[in-house]
Order: sequence, then C-alpha cells, then structure tokens
Amino acid sequence: MSAYIFFKTGTFMRKIAWTLLALSVLASGVTNAQDNSENFKCVAMGKPGAKVRSNGAIIDLPAILDKCDGSVALSDEINVCFRDVKKQRKCAEFKKNQTISLRGLAVSAGEGISGIVLSMARGDVQTLAGQTRSTSFATLGMPYGSVVAPNEELQLALSLDPKLAKATSLQITKDGSQDVLINQSINSATSKLSIADLPQDTWYRWTLEVDGKKISGKFLYVGSVMNPVRSELDAINKDSQMDSQAKAYLRADIFNENGLVYERSLAVNEFKRLSK
Repeated sequence: MSAYIFFKTGTFMRKIAWTLLALSVLASGVTNAQDNSENFKCVAMGKPGAKVRSNGAIIDLPAILDKCDGSVALSDEINVCFRDVKKQRKCAEFKKNQTISLRGLAVSAGEGISGIVLSMARGDVQTLAGQTRSTSFATLGMPYGSVVAPNEELQLALSLDPKLAKATSLQITKDGSQDVLINQSINSATSKLSIADLPQDTWYRWTLEVDGKKISGKFLYVGSVMNPVRSELDAINKDSQMDSQAKAYLRADIFNENGLVYERSLAVNEFKRLSK
C-alpha cells in the first residue's frame, strides 16, 4: 500500500511540475509579445515645428521613433506611420498630449516601416541602388537612368531644375534608335506625358530642347512592376482619414521597396514640400 501511495504521489508531483513549467513558458511568451508591441518602429510627422516626447527625449518631427508605443504627441495632428500585423502600411493621427498606443495593430520593431524615405528627404542618403547624386531627380527633374512604372502617364517636374524650365519640346525614342515615338511641345508647367502606347519593359531615351540645345537621358519603363503594389497604393490614395503628407511618405516607401526610383523621387519631393 505504501509503495502504491508513493507512486501515485510522485505522479501527482510530476503533473504539478509540468503544469508550472507550461505556465512559465506561456507567461514568457505573453511578455515577449508585449515587448514587441511596445518597441515597434514608426515614422512620426506633422506640421512645421511639431514635436513628440519619446523615450525621455523631445524630438522634432518628422522623425523615426524606434520605441513608438508610449511616445507622447506634443503638437496637434501628429501622424504616425507603421506596418500593421498584415504588413500593410498604415498611419494613425494623434492629438496634442495623446499617448501613442497601437498595441495589437503594429508589427514588431524588426519589421517596422522603413526610415529610408525620411533620410532621403533630409539629404542624409546620397547614394542608393538606382540613384546617385549626379543622376538624382533633384538634379535633372526628369527620369535619368531610372526605372519608372507610370500608369500610362509619365510625370514631369521640369520646374525643379532651372536648366529645364525653359524647355520647349520633348522627344521620346527607343534607346539606340533614331525613330521618334513621341514629339510634344512643352513648357515648365507641363506635368504629364502620355506613354500609353509605348511597349513596357523597354529602355527609352528622352530629349529636351532648351534654348536651342539638347539635353538627353534614358529610362526603363517597367509598368508591369506596378501590378503587385497597385492595390496598396489605391487603398492609401482613397483613405480619407490620412492626410497628404502621410500619403506621400507611404507612396515613397512603396516605390522604394519595389525599386521604382523615379516615382520614389517624385513622392519624396512631395513629402518634403508638405513638411515645410
């Protein structure tokens, strides 16, 4: 009888031990999940002069916040952009004195939204894949050695470069060919060029005539690249709760992730303009 009691008691104690171990592991997992949600990365932005308090410091916006949750908005209309649990880019607005709390909505810090667009807007990044200082959008105001993926229209920004503001005509040819595919009169206010009839996945050369001189560059038109990201871009553009500054940042982030240098540059320039 005593041996039987000992056996039963030992079994009971082992069950208790395994139960305590399981509860310990579960509690550890819950703690880790909470730590991730509290430390996710975000990009905060607002009107000129906007600030937040994050991790004990006062930070001027726009800025990357490595520890987003728990930060406090010190100005009105602070937009916080992040990736949600489905890896989609989102933004949420916070009022003055509100504490940023997106627990359960944002992914962990290691998968947070990229800060590269903010670095580009500040001029901290001089060289990126597909873009160098000498061929950047800010230098020429046209796609120069860039990958572009317009939706049937090529966006132009001649007014960004004084050298191009006096352009009077624009020609498009297939790179390596003299056959003119598009020949259009333009001026500094021209913002779009229809290229719906041009075959995709092809290199083209543009030539501007400025004061009797010709300025030329080329671009790779890969419109099919836009298909996987079109739905996310459409969702951002249609979001009535998101302001223009936040939308410009998210568009630039999408273009950057997909290697669309020209569109990225347009969106970065728009973000810079809206941040002033």
